[in-house]
Amino acid sequence: FFQSEDGIRVVERSRGLGDVYKRQDKDFTQFVATTLKHLGDLYREMKDYEKAQEYYKKSREKFREFQARLEVSSNN
Repeated sequence: FFQSEDGIRVVERSRGLGDVYKRQDKDFTQFVATTLKHLGDLYREMKDYEKAQEYYKKSREKFREFQARLEVSSNN
């Protein structure tokens, strides 16, 4: 059975993936935003509301960044 703590440990170990994506010259902003939201969900499930809110805020910022990129690309 998958536990929230297990998910957080996996994510903590894979933090270097963002650097891999950056080197590939691809925009993974939406993926990062969704992952941050899921981390917030995991922390909320563990009743660590302060940490959950931190990840939700980061997720919102990334979604806004993604939206801005979409608007720029649709105007070109």
